[in-house]
Amino acid sequence: MRHILFLLFGILLTAGLRAQVKPPELRCISVENNGDITINWVIPGDPNGYFQRYLLYVSVGGSPFIAFDSLPNILQNVYTHTGASFGSVTTSYRYFFRSVFDSGSGRQLSTPSDTLSPIHLTLTVAGNVSGQLIWNPPRSNPLPTWGSAYTLYRNFQGLPATVRNNPLMGQTAFRDTAARCNDVIFYSIELPDASGCISKSNIDSALLQDNLGPSVWDLACVSVDSLAGATQLIWNEHSDKTTLGYSVGYTDPAGVNTFIDTVGAGVGQYLDNSISRSPYTTSQCYALAAFDSCFNTQGAGKLHCTVHLTRSYDLCAGEVYLKWTHYVGWPQIANYNVYMRINSDPYKMMGTVNGNVDSFVVRNIEALNVYSFYIEAVSQTGKSSFSNVLGTRFTTIEKPKYLVLRSVGVTGDNTAQLRVYADKKAPINRFVIYRGLQREGPFMKVGETENTNSDTIFILYDETVDLSKGAYTYFVTAVDSCGNAVIKSNVARSIFLRGEGRKYDYTNGLTWQQNYHWDSTKLQEDLYFLYRGIYADYEDEPIKVHDPRYNSHEDYIKEYLNEGARFCYTVAYKQY
Repeated sequence: MRHILFLLFGILLTAGLRAQVKPPELRCISVENNGDITINWVIPGDPNGYFQRYLLYVSVGGSPFIAFDSLPNILQNVYTHTGASFGSVTTSYRYFFRSVFDSGSGRQLSTPSDTLSPIHLTLTVAGNVSGQLIWNPPRSNPLPTWGSAYTLYRNFQGLPATVRNNPLMGQTAFRDTAARCNDVIFYSIELPDASGCISKSNIDSALLQDNLGPSVWDLACVSVDSLAGATQLIWNEHSDKTTLGYSVGYTDPAGVNTFIDTVGAGVGQYLDNSISRSPYTTSQCYALAAFDSCFNTQGAGKLHCTVHLTRSYDLCAGEVYLKWTHYVGWPQIANYNVYMRINSDPYKMMGTVNGNVDSFVVRNIEALNVYSFYIEAVSQTGKSSFSNVLGTRFTTIEKPKYLVLRSVGVTGDNTAQLRVYADKKAPINRFVIYRGLQREGPFMKVGETENTNSDTIFILYDETVDLSKGAYTYFVTAVDSCGNAVIKSNVARSIFLRGEGRKYDYTNGLTWQQNYHWDSTKLQEDLYFLYRGIYADYEDEPIKVHDPRYNSHEDYIKEYLNEGARFCYTVAYKQY
């Protein structure tokens, strides 16, 4: 009998458990824009039709739970708590549901469902920068059906929301760095469930406002881009996240400031390729001003100016003298590096000078090569700025191709007349006269004459000689602008004529020293013309013409004795 009673009790207990209707599975809870709260759930099974209604419980602000509504339709899976006014008085709302059913033994309540609370999102801002976001999960123990991460949305006033981040489940805070000068920022966060519903937080917002604008911001450097032939401005991103862009300012050589362009906040460089501001004509100067979305700015930073390279060249010494303007904008310049390239070879550093030096000498320059130079300025912190590139070919002074001393004539006892034939297509600064007694020398400098005309045949004079004592030898040198004698003429000699009267033979014996022929291939073309005069009244025609084989003549004068007793002679040298 005892075994039968235990068996009957077990059968009744099992039947009672099978007849119980479970509570709905609360999955999602959302805060609506008007403060209402919406709850989503998965409906319970009720194969026997015992379900009567859902009983809804709420706790507001930590108060005890109370039943505040009931729903008779088992198929209903969403409910909006209208008039909840989330956030107006409190943000503390907790909900759970029960199922009311009757399995034949009277009205019964199911066990409570899981408790859910709305996600309360709070935002803390610092001036014009959004800061810390904090939220709570819908329940302390995550449901296994929830997604593994939240979706955090952000938008500014008048713009659609975009995904800002995806915090992982278990994370309840996020720091943002959005910055605006005068704008409202909005945030919300969502959590998906496997059932298809989504838990949504309240939308929190704040005014981001700054009337000052970003702080003064300096360029890192300005440099010449030799490939583009333009000035490149480089800077670091502004630390103020409100920065919307940068204004580029230019200061001309007269000190006049001009706004030339704007660039966005994500850009850290600018290329000024204006021909009117070419870095190859002069040093170019710029400054940068950061501005926010309200175009507030605290002004431009320091003026930065490029290094401008110029040069001069000493043809005589074969040296290039480089000169440059100092870089402007850095607190201190560590050094300048000098680079040179010959023809198409790679650039090589020729030397380094201290930051207070602005010149450099390049020696051993050779003609016909193409040389290129540029300067690198280096700051104390390692920043670099490059000057314009100077490319040029240096030519040496052209030497005269010929310089001929054609003859040395006598115009008086103290003046020698040097007839010169010279190549004046080459630059000649002056001609120098040297005199000696023998063809082999020694010679001494006796005068010089500036080259003042373009005549190729001209006369030089030696007015320091006593030609009554004998013949003298000469040569001439041409001196270039460097002071170097670049070509030497042949040696020529004046003609010294001697005479001896023989009254008993009625003859005058004449002898002379011949000129040194400057072109030995034409020696037989030299002719000496002997002229006679009585009391210095010379005849128009020579009394004799001699070739170089002869340097003497006997003049028979008997027939001229009645004309006077004083005979004069002169010899003229000519070459044909």
